[in-house]
Amino acid sequence: MSAQHWQTVNGNITSSDLNEVQFVTNQIAYAIGNNGTILKSSDGGSTWADISYGDSRNYQGIFFFDAESGFVGGPFSTAGGGSSEMLAKTEDGGQTWDVRSSFNFSNFNDIEFLDSQNGWVASADGDILFTSDGGESWSSVTAGTENLLDFHIVNDTTFWVAGESGSLYKSTDAGASWESALQIDTVSYGGFQSLNSSDDLYNIAFADDQTGYVIGETYNSGFVGFILKTTDGGSTWSVIDYEFEHLFTTSNWAVMVKLFLPEEQIALLKQLKMPSCTPLMTELPGK
Repeated sequence: MSAQHWQTVNGNITSSDLNEVQFVTNQIAYAIGNNGTILKSSDGGSTWADISYGDSRNYQGIFFFDAESGFVGGPFSTAGGGSSEMLAKTEDGGQTWDVRSSFNFSNFNDIEFLDSQNGWVASADGDILFTSDGGESWSSVTAGTENLLDFHIVNDTTFWVAGESGSLYKSTDAGASWESALQIDTVSYGGFQSLNSSDDLYNIAFADDQTGYVIGETYNSGFVGFILKTTDGGSTWSVIDYEFEHLFTTSNWAVMVKLFLPEEQIALLKQLKMPSCTPLMTELPGK
């Protein structure tokens, strides 16, 4: 698949960097970013409204249960140094927000919920935070030592988390324990060198319990994006020859992979550190 298959959905949405997007229906979508940015689309991404409520933190995580109810969260500052993490919840589609609490998470990179009570946050230093009371209180479990960037729930018991330094972990007991699911330096990238432990994995998504995708970035005379695919539930992974290296001309690029509902198409969001944030969408080949 080449560049002509990409299309701009909406340009110049905001001057702030965007960090994540979620479609809860094929029409209703939410996006979050730096400087307290929260956006909403009611027409499938054609237009976006600013529903920010005045907070200035850089939002990293978003999870909506439906078109009306969901969480946004993130640290007050991404510079570290003891900044507090916060969750805010809306139950009216972003018209009003209830700030739940501040937490001493080591970082706040992604949030996912299994149901209205049970949720998880991908954090730093291999930590995964979890709640069983709808976000009122949180405990932690350790998966590894890396900065974890993206959390994905496949079903009631199978969870995945991806992160920096080639880290990819899987749980088959609803997050109680975790095991490494990828030795990244054994994966070869076509005509390039093999991937290595310095390569970061930004996002993970499964279309079903067997077929999943991971997006990452490696270096080969410049930063190059890659997509890993599994068709056996994560036992083995291979690189899709996707030809989107042009998205990674500098280290300031990143991409996100999310499953659209109800069509379950894959959306890629080109974002981060650009003067005008322009999302792009396409469908992955071989899905």
